[in-house]
Formats: sequence, structure tokens, C-alpha cells
Amino acid sequence: MRIAKHEETALDKTFFGIVRRFGLLIAFLALIVTVGALAWGIVLYQAGAHEGIRMPRIDYEKYKQSLQPSPTAQGQTAVGTEATPFSSEAPGRTAFDRQFDLYMGQIVANGNKYFSPDFTIKEEYVRSTCKEVTDQFPAELDSPALAFMQQFAKLSQAFADDPANKENLPDPSEKTKRWQNFSIWLTTNFKTQIEAENERVQKETLEAAAKKVQALQLLGAAGVAFVIFVLFTLMLVLIAIERNTRAVAGKPSAERATSPVVAAV
Repeated sequence: MRIAKHEETALDKTFFGIVRRFGLLIAFLALIVTVGALAWGIVLYQAGAHEGIRMPRIDYEKYKQSLQPSPTAQGQTAVGTEATPFSSEAPGRTAFDRQFDLYMGQIVANGNKYFSPDFTIKEEYVRSTCKEVTDQFPAELDSPALAFMQQFAKLSQAFADDPANKENLPDPSEKTKRWQNFSIWLTTNFKTQIEAENERVQKETLEAAAKKVQALQLLGAAGVAFVIFVLFTLMLVLIAIERNTRAVAGKPSAERATSPVVAAV
């Protein structure tokens, strides 16, 4: 009878040991998943798109490298009698308008410097060409519209100061063709970079939205893993209590081991 009781105790110890190891393993894995999913979910949720458009930076040297024979641009030429510049100090002019007209004056001055003494630029033609580009953008001081005008003013000065643009001109009208080709190249290059920036913003916005969805899924997984961790931890605590209770119940107490007679003596 004592042997059978001993074998039952050994089986109990083996069973409780297996359950305890399994519970510890699951609780440990659940804790790792909880911490990892929570941390990664927070990182993904905070990810966002860089919505600010980086303004194009156009190099005049790239224009010189891109020079190739090209067909004459269609439309009216930007050559003729110079128009009276619009006064930037007129009432009701905004800060954007004043800055726009400042760049416009620089572009016209650079063009006249290039065409002199054969032609004089008409400002309304240059303004019309620039408006076709800038009207696509918001009228703000930090908008691509003013960035385009700034680049045009800067590069038109480099174009006018480049001696190569005044050499080998058998016909004075060749100046007009070169100026038009330069203007078309600048406009196309600027639009291409702006479109690339808009595509980047849209792409990053979609990626950020997808990351937020993944973050919510990870946070949900972290919550489930934490519940599993708590349940298995509670199970291990109950198993430990059960084993301790059995050990105390199966061990003879000091009062039982002491004879009443001996205690009386």
C-alpha cells in the first residue's frame, strides 16, 4: 500500500513538472510576442509621409549638356517692343504678387541683356508664359510658383551671361530660337520634378496609411498575446498553490507525531 502511494506521488510530480515547463514556455513566448508586437506597432503607427514638396533645383550646366538640335517652338515669340512693367507697389498687391513681379523684372532684364541690341522683350509675353506654369500651383510665398520664378530669374541670368549663346549666329532670329529652347527646357524640367514630388507624396501617404493598419493589427496581436501570458502565469500560480497544499496535507504535523501521553508528561 505504501509503494502504490509512493508511485502515485512520483507520477504527480512528473505531471506537474511537464505542465509547469509547458506553461513557462508559453508564457515566455507570449511575453516576447507582446513586447515585440507592441514596440513594432508603435513604430509603424508613428510613421508618416513627408508631405512637404521639395522645390526643384535646376542647374544651368545641365541645360548646356542637354543642348541638341530641336525644332523651333510653336507659338508667338517673346520678342518685340518692351511693355511697361506693372508696378509692384500698386494698391491691393499681395506679398506673393510683389515677389512674383520682382522675379519677372529680373527675367525681363536678363532677356533684354541677351537680345540687345537686336531685340527687346515684351513683358506680357514672358508673363503669359510664366503664368501658364505658375497658375497650376497655389499662390503662396513658399509655393512652387515662386520657386519656378526664382529658378527662371537665376538661370536666365546665367543664360544671358554665357558667351556661347551669342556665338555662331548667322541669323539674329537664332537668338529667339535659343531663348525659346532654353525656356521650354526650364519649364519642362521644373514640371517634371514637381510631378515626381507629387507622386512621392502620394506614394508615401498610401504607405503611411498601410503602416497604420498594420500597426493596429500588431497592437491587437499584442493584446491577445498579453492575455495568453496572464492566463498561463495564473495557471502556473494555481499549480504551485496546488502542489504546496498537497505537500502540507500529506506531511504529518508536529502535533500528530507527538503522543498525548508524552505531551502530558
